[in-house]
Order: sequence, then C-alpha cells, then structure tokens
Amino acid sequence: MSGTWRVFRWACGRPLPALSRVVAARAPHGVRALATAAAAAAIAAASAAAAAEAAPPPPPPPLVPPIETQSIQLADGRRLAYRCYGDPAGVPVYALHGMGSSHCTFQTDEPLAALAPGVLLVALDRPGYGDSDNPPAGYSYAAFARDLATLATALGHERFAVCGHSSGGPYALAAAALLPERVLACAAISSDPPYNHPEVPEAVRKSDNMAEAGKGGFYGVDPVEQVRELCVHTASSPYVYFSAV
Repeated sequence: MSGTWRVFRWACGRPLPALSRVVAARAPHGVRALATAAAAAAIAAASAAAAAEAAPPPPPPPLVPPIETQSIQLADGRRLAYRCYGDPAGVPVYALHGMGSSHCTFQTDEPLAALAPGVLLVALDRPGYGDSDNPPAGYSYAAFARDLATLATALGHERFAVCGHSSGGPYALAAAALLPERVLACAAISSDPPYNHPEVPEAVRKSDNMAEAGKGGFYGVDPVEQVRELCVHTASSPYVYFSAV
C-alpha cells in the first residue's frame, strides 16, 4: 500500500515522468497498472478543471425576449417588417406607430383576440424603424401609401382599415386619401397634423414646434439633404430614429 500511496501523492504534485519512475520502482505489476491509470485520470481531470476555469463565462441571458417579425421585400429591394396579432380571419387593420417607436406600440398584455374579437391587427415597423430598412431620401406620405398597398396585397387583403398613433397618424390619413378604393376606415390616434401641407391653416402650421429655428420642420416636406446628413450621423446604428416624410 505504501507504493500505491506514493503514486497518488506524486500524481497530485509531480510531473508524470517522475510518477512513472515511482510506479516502476515501488509497485507490483498489477498494482502498477491500476495506479498508472488512476494517476492519468487524475491528471486529465485536473487539466479539464483548469481549462474550464480559463474558459470565458457564458453570456448573460437577454433582458427582454427576442422580438420576431415577418417581412416582405418591396420593389426597390427594401424590407418592410410587420407583426400580426389577433384573429387571422378577422378584419385587417394596419397599425402605424409614431416617431421613435416600432410595431411594439401595439402589443397588449391580454391577447388581442380577447380584447377585439374579429380583428386582425397588422402592426408595421415603419421604414427606418425596427426591422424595416431605411427609406430612400425624400420618402413621402404618398410613397408610404404605395408601400402599404404592396404589403396588403402580399397578405391577401384587398380591403382593410388603417390607424396611426402620434406621427403615424398622417401616414394613416395619407393612405386613406390615396387608397380610397381599398381603405375601409381610418383612425388617427393622438395624431400630428401634416403641418406643412399647403391647405393647413396658418394657426396649425405655427403650432409645429419642430418647425422652429434649428429644429428642422420635417412634416409634410421631402427633406432630401437633411435625410442624407442624418444618415451619415446614424450609419453605425441598427435603427434610424427618424422617419422621413
């Protein structure tokens, strides 16, 4: 037993060559083979433990679950993302979020089918937000209406309703005005008006605090140069927190 004990003691604290000499000198043949195998297993376990300590820790779990969307590819190659809620066979309602937001605006704690039976809510990521690609410079309300019609056609919805929240309101109103044969109803929720439209009253135009000096005044115009400049400053970001009109 003294030879075997020395083998284990050397296995814990000496290199393998020294261990081999001790085994050869002190242990009978059967005990020698058993001790050698045990020592090799101990060394392998120690090496594995050392490697595990050196390995980087696994990444922490995400703070929020991943957001999944579907998308279509538009004629110019851009991706337009959306997510559906509610009854697949219900009346389609296309929902348009406001500035600095996404389709998540329209998520609910309760299932939509329980809150609004018979409704299919198609919540978009407007171009330049969420999973949708950036719009081209000079993107207009009319261009958005064409994109919306393309999406509705792709989803098999010949007739549908639209709603827009905050700065998504003008886009919903534009869709209703430009697609009268397809839009059944329109709702503008806490909406901005198209401040710079030529038929907007002067009092409404002056209420646009975005039109004050240094703030841009983007509503109702095609700010091509402003968009190009903004793209340069936001090129490193996965989201562009601006929707050109």
